[in-house]
Amino acid sequence: MSPRYFACPDCDALFGVPVVHEGERVICPRCRARLFSRRPNFVHRGAALVCAAACFFILANAFPFLTLRADYRESSMLLVGGVSGLEKEGFPVLGALVAVFTLAAPAVLIGALLYVLAPLLRGRRLPWALPLCRAIHEARRWNMVEVFLLESL
Repeated sequence: MSPRYFACPDCDALFGVPVVHEGERVICPRCRARLFSRRPNFVHRGAALVCAAACFFILANAFPFLTLRADYRESSMLLVGGVSGLEKEGFPVLGALVAVFTLAAPAVLIGALLYVLAPLLRGRRLPWALPLCRAIHEARRWNMVEVFLLESL
C-alpha cells in the first residue's frame, strides 16, 4: 500500500497525510499556510450551524422580502413572488436565475450538508456522503454568486 500524499494549495509542496488530533493544526513549513485543522466538537458545531441555516432559510422564505408603503396602500412580496413577478413582467430568464440562486441552490446545499452531518452525529456515514462532500467543497467558490452576477451587469 503506497502512502497518501497531498499538496499545499498555496505553494504546491508535497506532504504525506498526517494524523490530526482534536485541537491541532497542520501548517505548511514552506509558506505557512494552514493545511488542516481539527477543532473540538466540529461535527456537533457544523450540525448545529446547518440546522440553524435550515430554520433561517425557512423563515426567510415565509416572511415578506420586500414591503412597499405609499399613502394608504401597502404591498408585500415574498422571494417566491419575486420570481413569478419577474416572469410575468417578461423576464423569464432573470426569474429563473433568481429562483436558482436564491431558492434552489441554498436549499440543495443545506439539504446536502444535513445529509452528510446528521448521520455523523451518530458515528455513521450514509452512501454517497464522500462524493457529496467533494461537491459541497467545490460549491464553496459559488457562494454569493448573485453578487458576482450584479457586478457583471
